[in-house]
Amino acid sequence: MAPKIEAATTDLVQITQGLRQQTAEMQTSATEILERVRRQSNRLDEMFTNLLNTVDRAGGFVVQSVSKPVQQVSSVLRSVKAIIESLRKPLASRRPTLPPAGQD
Repeated sequence: MAPKIEAATTDLVQITQGLRQQTAEMQTSATEILERVRRQSNRLDEMFTNLLNTVDRAGGFVVQSVSKPVQQVSSVLRSVKAIIESLRKPLASRRPTLPPAGQD
């Protein structure tokens, strides 16, 4: 019976050592995987940040490029409108009225 107990103990020691080794290997693998995930997350964060910054700059450029000509066209249209309105008025209302020459 003693040899069976010794054999069982030896087997149990080997199983325990194997489990410890496998656990250590799994922990190492998990640590490596987590490190890779962290690096990729940082890389993705940087890529999205750069993308959003580029989109923001492009949006600002478009707004500036479009708003300036729109303002200029709007100014021209207001001028044209003022000219047309002044031409539509009767001739008498376009001339400023001057007081008679003897009155001051």
